[in-house]
Amino acid sequence: MILEDYTEEQILKLTDEDVSKIIKLHLAENGIKLLKLPSEPEYFEVPQKDKKLFKVTGFEYYFEKEEDAKELQTVIRQKFSSLKGTAGYDDDCRESRIDSYYIKDVSSIKVEDNLVYSSELFTQVAKKISDNAKLKKDYDEVKKEYDDNYEASAETRAVVFDRINEVKTKYNNFEEMKIKFNEYLELANQQEDVAWSFLEKAYTINQECKDYIKA
Repeated sequence: MILEDYTEEQILKLTDEDVSKIIKLHLAENGIKLLKLPSEPEYFEVPQKDKKLFKVTGFEYYFEKEEDAKELQTVIRQKFSSLKGTAGYDDDCRESRIDSYYIKDVSSIKVEDNLVYSSELFTQVAKKISDNAKLKKDYDEVKKEYDDNYEASAETRAVVFDRINEVKTKYNNFEEMKIKFNEYLELANQQEDVAWSFLEKAYTINQECKDYIKA
């Protein structure tokens, strides 16, 4: 049964499993796939990068020794005023001033380090890295399909949950009014007409709520 076929009494008794089945029925009727949340795969264990290289801000290549990078850093800082950039391509290529997010002034010229795989270690881990990349790519594709499908099902899920919450809220309010009535009944020494008078003066009570309290 879809949710429209349930009475309010039946909706109040729905379990999480019942709700899940109702949602699936609504999704099936709307032509939306029933997909399970994919689990991320177990990746091959890959050793940490084992070699540190050094470079100078704004320059592409790395040094094996930090002191070599520092020598270049010193030279560049000394000649900073002579540094130029370029603009344009091919025929219109021309000089320009240094205007980089990374190089604003002489103090921006720093020695930076970066961990990498040594050639020896990389030959041992290259296949695992490649296999992990494929596992991640395949997972991302499946996860995207799930996410897109879940988004497409959002409206359907909302309709179901909104109706269930509407009914639960309604009867929670009824139950609260029943508790209030019993409090007034005690104050009124069990005189029901007086208790009803107290309740109706303080709260707006419709006939359905009254019937629930009297039941």
